Amino acid sequence: MELVKYLGPFDTEKEVLQSMPTQPKNRRDEIVMNKRLLDSALVTAQVTPGGYGMRVLDWLSLASPQTVVVIADIILRSHNSSTEHPEPKS
Repeated sequence: MELVKYLGPFDTEKEVLQSMPTQPKNRRDEIVMNKRLLDSALVTAQVTPGGYGMRVLDWLSLASPQTVVVIADIILRSHNSSTEHPEPKS
């Protein structure tokens, strides 16, 4: 899944929907897309959640695709910001 297309920030739900190249056809497809999007964002950001974090992400994958796109976008923008402006070494 191409995450670059999702980069916000988003001001409205309409903007989020317009950023999505495809709309899921049914609820099962939504959940699969959400899981893939969250997994991809975490891999890109080099984040490995623990067991409880994974359960929360499974729960979050049941949310609307628009919600998951915003969460993935926040993860990615945070990661991009930290790689563009790394903290100085002490």
